[in-house]
Amino acid sequence: MNTKLKCVSVDAYDQPFHYFASSVGEWRTDRDLEGLISFFKKSGLDFTIMRVLLPAESSYGIRNFRPDLPDTKLELVGHWTK
Repeated sequence: MNTKLKCVSVDAYDQPFHYFASSVGEWRTDRDLEGLISFFKKSGLDFTIMRVLLPAESSYGIRNFRPDLPDTKLELVGHWTK
């Protein structure tokens, strides 16, 4: 049986979202995933990116280098190492 994976654009999500990225040096948010990856790769530090299932203009706290939100509002995109 051949199974093909279907790639879905992140713009296909039916609810507002943005990305949150952090390293031990800083954190930032953006709707542009590639831009965040590029920015953090230049730092030379390990970093993690999460999709936050809230509009980009939302306010929330940051605790231990991640959004202080219920897990139902967060999706791990990935962790990059040097």
